[in-house]
Amino acid sequence: IVDALVFKVGESTYIVPTQDVQEILELKGETLSYLASGCPAVRIHDQMVPVENLSDYLDAQSMKSVDNSQNFIALLIRLKDRSNVAFRIDEIVSQQQIVVRPLSEHLSRLPGFTAVGVLGNGEPALILSMGFIGECYFNWIHKGRESRRTL
Repeated sequence: IVDALVFKVGESTYIVPTQDVQEILELKGETLSYLASGCPAVRIHDQMVPVENLSDYLDAQSMKSVDNSQNFIALLIRLKDRSNVAFRIDEIVSQQQIVVRPLSEHLSRLPGFTAVGVLGNGEPALILSMGFIGECYFNWIHKGRESRRTL
């Protein structure tokens, strides 16, 4: 059993352990600026933090359009090298304790997913490795943003 944040990207529900999320950000689109790399970013605690759409990494269709005039939710993740990245999500469903089950042999080959969680209603949802997805972002940036980001 693990304390987890349950959220949606598009029509899919995902889980991330609360220990992997440094902060939940409620941001206004107009607060976004752009880094030299062209990546959208927001100032958090006197640091410019890149903001990425998690849907781009999950090959999922976000339910909300990317519009700088709208408010949105992002998960602030601290990576191993102590850098930060924020991932935009569509909706927070809940924070709850989740029963964790191992991935099937087929699903265990998918990068970025660590296990399956059983939600309070009995439905399964994939548990994401936000650290792995954050590392994918930084690897993608260093390759000049030309490779695909999806897991």
